[in-house]
Amino acid sequence: MPAFRRRPVLVTWRDTTAFQRGWEPEASLAAVRPEVCRTVGFLVRRTPRHLVLAQSASEGGDAMGAVAIPRGFLVSVEVL
Repeated sequence: MPAFRRRPVLVTWRDTTAFQRGWEPEASLAAVRPEVCRTVGFLVRRTPRHLVLAQSASEGGDAMGAVAIPRGFLVSVEVL
């Protein structure tokens, strides 16, 4: 069985948060913070602007379920 060409990683990152509850006093918006998220996937590409992860990777080099995470959102990247 050939080795997989992609490394599995755990990426911790901050995502935007939005509330769709209608009009609210500005003071109540002070508590809004970005959400901390964790994504596990195969590292497909690293660029100066973002990382691309795939949810699944085949032995033949195909991938599916891609997500691009901007570098400015990254907290940490851990190779598994």
